[in-house]
Amino acid sequence: MYYRESGYYKTNYKSDMGLYPLPISRFSAFALLVLFFIAAPLVMSEYYLTLLSLVAIATVGALGLNILLGYAGQLSIGHAAFMSVGAYTAANLATKFDLPFLITLPAGGLMAAAIGIIVGVPHCALKVFILRLLHWLHNLLSSGLSTIHLLSLVVRKLPLRWLAPYPTR
Repeated sequence: MYYRESGYYKTNYKSDMGLYPLPISRFSAFALLVLFFIAAPLVMSEYYLTLLSLVAIATVGALGLNILLGYAGQLSIGHAAFMSVGAYTAANLATKFDLPFLITLPAGGLMAAAIGIIVGVPHCALKVFILRLLHWLHNLLSSGLSTIHLLSLVVRKLPLRWLAPYPTR
């Protein structure tokens, strides 16, 4: 830090645990972030902008996991499925229908929210044990289906001689 906290006393737990101890640091961090996102597309190449976009997408997923695991205390991998539904929707709208980014991004979020409501509303009336069981089953199915899809792609690309390396009679 380039400054000292002189005369600024923390009187409660919230101010003691704050990310930015002084109001000026909060304002300066926000101003630098805005300046970075305005200047980055002007000076960066397309490759670095792609990397920056991937980092931003991973950051959104990590923040969602932080809220779910850190604040709510629930362990879940299912939020990645809803994030992927939104990303898949946005990507399809952008590539197949040539829609602009400002339309595809909210559409992806709305589709993920709609699928979340379809999956989540029936779970509201369930008891805790059954809810945990269904939550575990949903995580198992979402990770299992992606693993099966990946394995089927790998098996399709394997040469047949790898499966039977020696000639059979």
